[in-house]
Amino acid sequence: MKSFFSLLKITLINELSTNLRSKKNNNKRKMSPIVFMSILFIILFIFMSFYMFSIAIICRYAQYTQAVLSIGITFGTLVCAITTITRSYGVLFQSKDFDLLVSMPIKPHWIVANKLVSLMVMNYIYFGVFYIPSALSYGILAHPPFYFYFLALIIFIVGPLLVATVCGMFAYVFGLLLSKTKHKSIFASIASSLLLLAIFAGSAYASSRMQHMDSEEEMRVFATQLESIMQNIYYPTKFASLGLQGHMGYFFLFLGISIVPFILYILFVGKFFVKANNRSKISHTQAHYKLKEQATNKPIISLFKKEVKRFFGSTTYSMNVLIGPILSIIIFLMMFFTNGLDASLEAGELNEMAALIFIGPITYMMGFYPSTSCSISLEGKNMWLIKTAPLKTKDIFIAKMLLYIVICLPFILVDCILFSVLTSFNILSKVMFFICSPIFAVLYAAEGLWTNTISPKFNWDNEVQVIKQGTALISMLVTAGITAMIYIPSIVLSFVFPNLCIVFVTIFGVIAMMIALILLFTDGMKRFEKISL
Repeated sequence: MKSFFSLLKITLINELSTNLRSKKNNNKRKMSPIVFMSILFIILFIFMSFYMFSIAIICRYAQYTQAVLSIGITFGTLVCAITTITRSYGVLFQSKDFDLLVSMPIKPHWIVANKLVSLMVMNYIYFGVFYIPSALSYGILAHPPFYFYFLALIIFIVGPLLVATVCGMFAYVFGLLLSKTKHKSIFASIASSLLLLAIFAGSAYASSRMQHMDSEEEMRVFATQLESIMQNIYYPTKFASLGLQGHMGYFFLFLGISIVPFILYILFVGKFFVKANNRSKISHTQAHYKLKEQATNKPIISLFKKEVKRFFGSTTYSMNVLIGPILSIIIFLMMFFTNGLDASLEAGELNEMAALIFIGPITYMMGFYPSTSCSISLEGKNMWLIKTAPLKTKDIFIAKMLLYIVICLPFILVDCILFSVLTSFNILSKVMFFICSPIFAVLYAAEGLWTNTISPKFNWDNEVQVIKQGTALISMLVTAGITAMIYIPSIVLSFVFPNLCIVFVTIFGVIAMMIALILLFTDGMKRFEKISL
């Protein structure tokens, strides 16, 4: 047990770079991931507090306040599941410190436990953003007994355990099934994408079952349906919610189904931990390789091929990049079919300003996680190869941006076709949407790459450290700020010229894209050329 805590302490120190705080020159840079994680948590926590308290007031009016508990637990669990799926395989079975860890006098199950706990650090943040506001809202409005807060704290501690166990088992099984497959990273990315689609499709279907209620009795039916939907999405929510209401049998049942599988998974994977990691390192070659004349390509094409291989060679990398474009399609369909907007459009109740309801989320999700936000950091200790090669910095930047643009284009095409076919906006809005969508892809690619030049991280043990932390978080905040600066002026001007709302979005998008490109190819190039390993 002592070795586990020592290993966990070293892991957290390494990931958060807290051992470098004492260096005066590195204080600002090394603390930036913690600072931005804190800022992101505070912003999300404040927003979700207002959201959950509003739902709790509605549920209290219906005399069914306990429904807010199910909402908070289910939403927090879903977010944890999505983020854990994209990280679990890389953290558990593709870590670069594997050889070092197995050479130490530490039992494999303690290594697995350490990996799972480090994987769950961000899960507690995501889970807390949804769960804590829901529990506080229930405590303020329902006035439960004093021991409610003690039970709520225990639920918070054990809540993410079952998700980590299921996602970890998912990673182990896929590593086992795809160990003899040549393109295992591609298959793993496709399978994870299908699982994400299933989660969101189930959520959309559940949301479509809800009806708008007006009277108190109808509001109670609505709150009951809402709680039922949340519990159907994640059934253990029912046990946790009833346990928080004082039903101790359900409380201990939730503890059991969360803790016992977690411990069993640690013991099971610990037994096969070495074999699982060795399987992840297997590479396949052709049995009958023939030496042929090497074809020469232009530097940009060669660099682009290298970026493509890197993208499909990492499940964690590809899943995090693809989640934004995939969600752009899902969010569009959910908004169109589950919120009554399809009927409103057919009845002519919405004007052209309503187009921003669709375009805003779609364009933002395209920049949710650009591949360029960590592409420089992912070079790692091989960065010196690029720095010493006879390559122009401009070509390197173009190849990295081109990867993300090519990834986004198929999803942009699908979004534009759905927008044109399903909605009844005028032809100008539809044409401008076709034009502005690729502009946003270029904008976010340039912004992500410029952000990565500000604070690159090359000394990492696992790619998850640069994919899920550091400048990736900074890029998310910058993307949100850029999107707001584009859409807020467009909305204001649309009150004067309602039929030109998407035209204003396109104009401001072009301006933002030009600024991002200028920053990248001036300041970004200078920062990149000053990088020294």
